[in-house]
Amino acid sequence: MSINCIVYQEKKKKEAESVSSDDASSNNDNEEREIILRSLNMEDMKQAKNQVAASFASEGSVMGELKQWNELYGEGGSRKKQQLTYFL
Repeated sequence: MSINCIVYQEKKKKEAESVSSDDASSNNDNEEREIILRSLNMEDMKQAKNQVAASFASEGSVMGELKQWNELYGEGGSRKKQQLTYFL
């Protein structure tokens, strides 16, 4: 279930509650309604991650340059391949 579906369901639930409360008291029309937000959980984050597309192609030229830089300077790159003889 996507976040949009959850928000839509919560909105419909609130509307149904407000319709029943409006019938009981019509004096609250001029008052602002309080919006209650629930906290996000890990399942919400996982669903949002699945809905977001990558910002660039993994086979693109930019990614190739990043991989090349990582091989030279990143963890496990050429810095770790060199053994300095004076430390032996």
